Amino acid sequence: IISRKFIGSLLLKNIMMFGVVILAVAAPMFMQPDKTSAAKKKTKQTQEYVSMSYKKGVLTIKGKGEMGDPIETTAYEEKIIKKVVVKKGVISLPKNAFQGCKELKKVILPNTLKKIGTRAFANSGVEEINIPKSVQSIGAEAFSNTKIKSITLPKTLKELGVYVFYGCKKLDNITMPGKIKNIERIY
Repeated sequence: IISRKFIGSLLLKNIMMFGVVILAVAAPMFMQPDKTSAAKKKTKQTQEYVSMSYKKGVLTIKGKGEMGDPIETTAYEEKIIKKVVVKKGVISLPKNAFQGCKELKKVILPNTLKKIGTRAFANSGVEEINIPKSVQSIGAEAFSNTKIKSITLPKTLKELGVYVFYGCKKLDNITMPGKIKNIERIY
């Protein structure tokens, strides 16, 4: 006959061992350094192999893959961005990436870029931008309320969101291919 004390003791030991195993597995997750706070301290953000650096009004984005969260969540939130240079290897700009950057005048995009997200440059001061031939998709309101005067959309473009050029009062010339799926209400 096994006593209740003995069974209780075995049960307690099993529970304790299970707890130790759980702690051993979970501890490394909680001990990882917080990459977002480190990025803010160094004024650099790294997201999926894409990093950003800021110097004298110029924001440079480089690496391979998609650009991470919008600029407003980075250490550049309080900086005055006058020029954005996206280096070869970056394939996507997220929604709202440079929205509201009033001092932003010039944007240089690489021939690896495939997608410009919704409202990516909306309400910014962008005057000059060249859309590379690699771009296949431009999200809704991507350039709304900017100061762009002329723009040529590449033949590779397949999707164009609504109101892409809404409120662009200085826009005089749009050159676009005939194979775009969504072309309603671009301005």
